Amino acid sequence: MNAKSSRVARGLVPRRLKKVATGGDGELKTDEEAPVANTPLVNLRTTLELFGLPGFKVDMYVERRIKDSKEVSGHRDELSTRKVLLNEALKTFVTDNYRKFIHTSKEIEHIEGDMSNLYNTLTHYSGALKKLQDMSFTSEIEDGNITQSMDNDTQDTKPHSTDLLGEVLEELGTLMFESKLDQAVTLITSVMDRINLSDPKKDNVIMAKQAIKGKLEQLIGLLSEATQSDVLKSSERRRYLNHIVQLGYPEKALRLFLQHRRSVLRASYGQIRSTGELTSYITDVSGIIFSTVAMAWIDFRRIFRQPARASAFYRWVIDELYAFDDTFTRLVFQSDSAFRVVCQCVHLAVLSCKVLEKQGMRFSFMLETLFYDALRAAFQSYSIAVRQTVSKSVKAENWEIEQAWVKQSVSSETAEKLSITKSARNLYDTVHQFILDMKLVLINPALFDPTVNDLLPLAISGIRSLFEDYLLAMTAASKSDMISDAQGMSIVANCYFLAEDLFPRIKKQLAGKVDMKRGLSNIAAFHDQLGKFYKAQRDFFFQQRGDVWVRDVIRWPANASAWYKEGGNSDAPVETPSPGFINFGKYLETLQSLAKSCLDAEVPRMQSRAVAEVLSLLRSDAQWSHAPEKFDTRAYRQLVLDMMFTKMAEGGSGHYLDSISRYIGEIVGQARKRLVNPGDASAVDEAWAVTIVDCMPEKSRLSLVSVGDNAAPDRPPAQLVLPARTPRTTRALSTMPSKPKSSSKDL
Repeated sequence: MNAKSSRVARGLVPRRLKKVATGGDGELKTDEEAPVANTPLVNLRTTLELFGLPGFKVDMYVERRIKDSKEVSGHRDELSTRKVLLNEALKTFVTDNYRKFIHTSKEIEHIEGDMSNLYNTLTHYSGALKKLQDMSFTSEIEDGNITQSMDNDTQDTKPHSTDLLGEVLEELGTLMFESKLDQAVTLITSVMDRINLSDPKKDNVIMAKQAIKGKLEQLIGLLSEATQSDVLKSSERRRYLNHIVQLGYPEKALRLFLQHRRSVLRASYGQIRSTGELTSYITDVSGIIFSTVAMAWIDFRRIFRQPARASAFYRWVIDELYAFDDTFTRLVFQSDSAFRVVCQCVHLAVLSCKVLEKQGMRFSFMLETLFYDALRAAFQSYSIAVRQTVSKSVKAENWEIEQAWVKQSVSSETAEKLSITKSARNLYDTVHQFILDMKLVLINPALFDPTVNDLLPLAISGIRSLFEDYLLAMTAASKSDMISDAQGMSIVANCYFLAEDLFPRIKKQLAGKVDMKRGLSNIAAFHDQLGKFYKAQRDFFFQQRGDVWVRDVIRWPANASAWYKEGGNSDAPVETPSPGFINFGKYLETLQSLAKSCLDAEVPRMQSRAVAEVLSLLRSDAQWSHAPEKFDTRAYRQLVLDMMFTKMAEGGSGHYLDSISRYIGEIVGQARKRLVNPGDASAVDEAWAVTIVDCMPEKSRLSLVSVGDNAAPDRPPAQLVLPARTPRTTRALSTMPSKPKSSSKDL
């Protein structure tokens, strides 16, 4: 592309654009005779036509040039040139038009600013001319023939001031007839100011005052009618009321002001369309009344400067609040709405009333006083309904206990699926919703002042009553003789669930809303009682159920045939477990599943004590006296003990052995005290720990002793818990020796 073409494309060289046309072969054909006029903005279409677009077509160009002798490189250079020219033209088009657009927009801004300044200047001139016209009327009355006629005692004819006053009155009448009330107020105010500066004892001044007073009353009537018009803008209405106050009728202006606001409220109420949702309707009604009051207060302070007149405004607001209370009571409190809906409606109403506090008015205490009795009655009814709901839930679960667990012999897995803890969750859900409802109103100090009513103590007592009723029902159920192990564990789990999980959440929910002096201390004290109740229930259940476990195990070996395989070679050891042994294995699995349900550090100790008593019975020779004489009872007995701990340690997750490991420091410590100081009575309070460790397999016993926390004495750990070492027959039954080795102590 040569320099001339570049300058032309960029618009740097002023010239007439050539008329461009393209032929069928895609060649550029120009007409020097057809000039194109220059325009302020570059024409994009003309620019494209200048370079053969959009008439240029690639297919036609290729078909035309396919037989041409020009080489491919020549065609490529030609197309590249066209491309470069087109890019430059497009850039020039965008740049020039953008610059011209920015320049034009700035000029428009300057013109708009000049027009605004001119309008303000004309407004000032118009106001100045109006004041000069008013001053001409009043100066004629003041400085004209009124004073001259008062000093001229010899003149018998009517003074010329009467004619001037008549002109003023005629002008006032014309302005009022044409509804130019603002100009009429300005004129009559100027005349009255001039008359008030004159001597009030002169007859002409008195006559002028009487004449002006009639027109003034007529003007006040017109202004009063104008303020009650529905089509009048708020700014115009406020200006007319200002005129009435300025003319010396503030009481009338206040009465008109409040009357109009009352009519606006009634009209707004009639425009509300109910959608079927009570909360939506209350939101609309509350928003209308309190937004109207807020706007009225703003206009009131603009119009009436005297603070003494605010009492009349407050009386009007109180009357409207009483009317709102009647509507609210009829729609909310006297309906069959749920307590949640009632609290939401009260919350919405009070929050809407809080809008007035931004304007310096506080009327929420009025709503609290108006709503108190009805809200208290609704709260008491709701409390009764909630307690009945919790009672029904407990009764339903008691029925489930009786039907699903007592009358049907279900396994421990089924019992876990039928966990009674769902009643505790149901209670928590009920109380949680109860708190959410009350947090809107009853326990919301930002909404209602809790120091002036007893709603907050009622709410706290209601929460406590729900828990007390539930815990009493659970206590009665836990002491039933028909209850099973799984049920008892679930009841204890309920107590723990409430004491350690749900109730702290409730405390956390209340902590940010309730003052410690206003009920939260009562909640904290009850939480302590709840913890004590949980511990008492846990100790009672495990002590009672531990006795039952021991009693059941004592009855199991009573049937000798159930523990041994009958028939076959009596000299050979038992190669396969008998049905009785399988039942014993199920018992061990039950112990393991119950151990999984242990909830805190003290529960496994209760189970460990019961297991120790069972092991002591299994180690007793009296329990094996029914065995055949040819059987190796010592080896078989040790096999039973090993299998018991094997099932507890390896059957499942081994949770029972892990729970014992957590207390092995204490267990080993008690065992050491017993061996080191056998005469110390205080060292024998955990004798069961020695029993349970002594009955363990050697591998498990050594692993437990190795994790003890107390310092080890000189003797090896194994000798601390076992006076004499004996062989442990933990091998398979087929490899168990028929005759054991001698030992210093019988197992």
